Amino acid sequence: MGSEAEGVSIAAGAALGGKVVASYMEGTGVYVSCYNILTVGVRYGVPMLLLVSYVGSFADRRNSFLYVQRGTKLIPQLEALDVQYQVIRNGEGLERKVKDAVRMMNSLKQPVALLFTEDFTL
Repeated sequence: MGSEAEGVSIAAGAALGGKVVASYMEGTGVYVSCYNILTVGVRYGVPMLLLVSYVGSFADRRNSFLYVQRGTKLIPQLEALDVQYQVIRNGEGLERKVKDAVRMMNSLKQPVALLFTEDFTL
């Protein structure tokens, strides 16, 4: 795969073929793939789960100057794209949270993001 944008497009194709799909990316990948998320996911109503490593967040335990500028803008970016999201800080209840996100993406018929930070950034 060349970029996160291609990953979102491949996932969208699989979703249109009837599969339940997820696409993993770092937070910076949301910026790279925002056009694809908006045009394919939101505009055409393609449900997909975005599993995002929320690097650069306040709770990122390995935070550095490389990620903090984009990390602090990730949530406003998702809100501008009208993508619902949930921040996941630890593994407690993770299976339920993933199932909830899948149910939400199927109900909304558009992408939903889970942002992994804190314990997941060790």
